Amino acid sequence: KIRTTKYPIQRALKLIEAISKDLTNQLLKVLATRRLMHITFDEFEKTMALAHSVFQTWDDEYEKVNQLLREISRRNRREESMRMMCRINPAHKKLQNRLDAMRKFRRQHEQLRGVIVRVLRPTQGNKAANQDEDNKPPQLEGGAAAQEKNLDFSDTSTVNEVKLAR
Repeated sequence: KIRTTKYPIQRALKLIEAISKDLTNQLLKVLATRRLMHITFDEFEKTMALAHSVFQTWDDEYEKVNQLLREISRRNRREESMRMMCRINPAHKKLQNRLDAMRKFRRQHEQLRGVIVRVLRPTQGNKAANQDEDNKPPQLEGGAAAQEKNLDFSDTSTVNEVKLAR
């Protein structure tokens, strides 16, 4: 509709910023109902994928509107409006950056958790030995030796995963 009407470009830019602020508020309302750092990783990933799709839709539509406004400003030969388009700072970008940082953190945390589970998990051969040792009273000096029996140092993929997690 902007193309067929004589809606001022400056007001259109303010409208875009207002829509961005409203998008931020609505997303915060929806995301506030979830405890993002406490939900399961799969549920977190689903929530982040939905939020990412909202941001992707915004980016696609914003690009279309931006091209339309540039076209209109070229027809009207107004360079000040062209400069103003570059100055728009959508309010939801801060939220998007924060959610991206949370997503990166949760992915790294899940990767670290997976590595720890694989490293500390007893192997099949050690399970039988651990059951026999459970019946014996614990020894003070042999505590470190007993822990070393649970670790499988021949599994080089685990060592490589630890190195990749750094």
